[in-house]
Amino acid sequence: MEVISNSYINDKKYENCLKIKDNCVNCIIDYGNIRDIIINNRKYILLKDISKCFKTSSLEKEIKYYKKYINKELIQNAIDLFKFDENFYKKNIKTMSSSELRLSYMFLNLLFNKDIVILDDITSNLDKDNIKKLMIILKELKKQNKTIIIITNDVEFIHKVADNIIVVKDEVICQGDKYDVFVNYDLNVIPNVIQFSKKVKEKKEIKIGYRDQITDLMKDIYRFAK
Repeated sequence: MEVISNSYINDKKYENCLKIKDNCVNCIIDYGNIRDIIINNRKYILLKDISKCFKTSSLEKEIKYYKKYINKELIQNAIDLFKFDENFYKKNIKTMSSSELRLSYMFLNLLFNKDIVILDDITSNLDKDNIKKLMIILKELKKQNKTIIIITNDVEFIHKVADNIIVVKDEVICQGDKYDVFVNYDLNVIPNVIQFSKKVKEKKEIKIGYRDQITDLMKDIYRFAK
């Protein structure tokens, strides 16, 4: 699959090519200002104001609004996955926090059973509990063979969820799996666990490898010390 890839929309040609892996989590680290992306000649506009995605005043009303277009099983699957409190569905969109809006937006994404899920700056203002919930949801979406595109500069989150990373600044700077990108390219910010492993290798000349979790890294250090 290609994004922004030699595609034509209203006779305008788009040439920057990002290789997106199907059925996994693709994270785009954007040092520029991506406003829209094109997938298979379809243009997706990235909304900075998520509240504009909603047709009604609450999530409960959104579900009722779309009910005639959506399979009941899809609605129930989304409800089971997100486990929102009953009062949350009645909450007015205008009074929702930034994190609540983001999760609600993701909920609506699932209702339409799209093969491609695009999430822009999804972790912004999310607390730890909601980030954990988001990670569980992303794992479930992968099981459903969804292709997920996340545009974010949150490298700690990217390191935990990404299968494929693309770094963009007006053009593609680098692309690959998370270890290839974070270890072999000079980025402004890299995850703490990668940073630690690199420092140990550079300063102590000890190669302890790269891990997803600090706890796994500590086990490696313990084994090495023995």
